Amino acid sequence: MPVRAAIAQVAASEGFKMLRMSDLNLSRISTDIVVLPENWISSTPVDIADYVQAIEEIYVETGSRAVFGGAQYVLIDEKIVSAGVAVVDGKSYLVCEKLFPSRAVGERGHIEAGRLVKPVKVAGFSVGCIVCVDIFYPEVSRALSLLGADIIVNPSKIPIDKEDVWRSVLSARAAENIVYTIGVNPGSGRYRDGRPVSGGSAVFNPDGTPRLLMGRIVSTSTVEIDLDSLSYYRRRYAYHEDLIGRLASHYKRLADEAIDPVRI
Repeated sequence: MPVRAAIAQVAASEGFKMLRMSDLNLSRISTDIVVLPENWISSTPVDIADYVQAIEEIYVETGSRAVFGGAQYVLIDEKIVSAGVAVVDGKSYLVCEKLFPSRAVGERGHIEAGRLVKPVKVAGFSVGCIVCVDIFYPEVSRALSLLGADIIVNPSKIPIDKEDVWRSVLSARAAENIVYTIGVNPGSGRYRDGRPVSGGSAVFNPDGTPRLLMGRIVSTSTVEIDLDSLSYYRRRYAYHEDLIGRLASHYKRLADEAIDPVRI
């Protein structure tokens, strides 16, 4: 089952911005899913309704089956969280929240810890979402794998000096869980402490090998993901089978606490 995914390595914005088809460099109905990075709309919190509207407009313009709108600091119930919104088959969902705000850049002083959200179904396959630094916690990916994720998307804002480490973690998460991982980073911008951010988005196969490695420019790349290969890798390697069998108890609590994607 081939899935065409567009990795939209757009520029990060300091102030609120919307995207148009010309920004994404996509032709209409050329992809099944579009994936965007973290905090591309704004570096400061925005109202959740404005964020949802921005993703819904991209969904309409691209004609894709699903748009995973990255992640954004948003106001929800008078709290600021880092959350991701996706539009799937015309319906909008909250699909991820950052569980562990970054201590290194001071997020913990004003960003609330989030909840794990279960993978969302897209045309017969499941996509889990992990916000930025949460990919460095292997338990989070494990829990999403237990919950049936076939693809894990990781909207991020990673500085240049951490790009290699981030990619190596994406590779490991793919191989140890036998899933596809998609890490998407802004093509330009600044990290919260001033370090430059310049692309490096990547897609990894279920055996950890790279399927797509993007450069350091604002751009959109389309990659075909063969979901039928998941069956091959899961027959060949026992990691996934052992995870949902003998190892499940170690990660079950986190998985049990996960919430369903929230319709918004």
